[in-house]
Amino acid sequence: MESTKIYLIGLVILIAVVSALLLFTNPTSNTNLEFAKLEITSLKNNYTALQNQYQTLQSQYNMLESNYENLKTNYTALQNMYQALQSQYNSLQDSYNSLKDMYSILQSNYTTLQNMYQTLQSQYNMLESNYENLKTNYTALQNMYQALQMQHNSLKDQYSNLNNTYWNILTFLGQGNNSAILQPYQFTYKEIAVPFGFSGIIYITLSASSPVDVFVFDLNNLIQAIKGNSYGYYLHSQGSYINEKVSVGPGFYIVLIYNPNNNTEITLSYKVTTTYTTAPQLFLNP
Repeated sequence: MESTKIYLIGLVILIAVVSALLLFTNPTSNTNLEFAKLEITSLKNNYTALQNQYQTLQSQYNMLESNYENLKTNYTALQNMYQALQSQYNSLQDSYNSLKDMYSILQSNYTTLQNMYQTLQSQYNMLESNYENLKTNYTALQNMYQALQMQHNSLKDQYSNLNNTYWNILTFLGQGNNSAILQPYQFTYKEIAVPFGFSGIIYITLSASSPVDVFVFDLNNLIQAIKGNSYGYYLHSQGSYINEKVSVGPGFYIVLIYNPNNNTEITLSYKVTTTYTTAPQLFLNP
């Protein structure tokens, strides 16, 4: 634009100079004057046209310069936005890469967990089936248990009654407390029973007016003694006062008190007590 201004100024000066020369060099030459006038007119027209073009171009220049400044401002703002967005993009790219790695790990963990879930689901289904079977068996067993509990209670009552009867009989057979008058060669006795699985201790206390013989036999030795055969015994004691004890195993025993005198009557009193040990569980003394 500055070169165009200089050009127009120079053109104006040139027109002024040419006009002066034409006026003062040859005033008598009309042809030349007319030609010069035509040239000046043409030059003025060209100047006016060029001035219009200049003004138009100046207007366009001003507009373009304004647009340029606006575009420059917008460019600067856009560049700042671009840099900010680039920073955000880089940060987002890092976050994306990190998330991608986490996703890969999670995908692997998910696959592993899915396999574990399927295995556990299979085990659960099997356990559920076993549970239903066990539940059915439990119900059946519970019914059997209740029935057996009733039978047990009934049998327990029967056992208690039988056990009481048993011990009453056992006590009756193992205990004795009595007085007697024995004529010459006469005897009295007390039966003692020791059940299988037990051992017993027989205690004998006796007081008599004259010496007597006290024996403890089992059935076999008693039979042999009655027959007059050789016999054995578990205990033999003689005297007016006797306080003895003897240990025996399972079996049936006789405590026999005998008057060995041939002409003397004997008055006596005695007490026989049996204690039982090593009793099995089925026969506990209540």
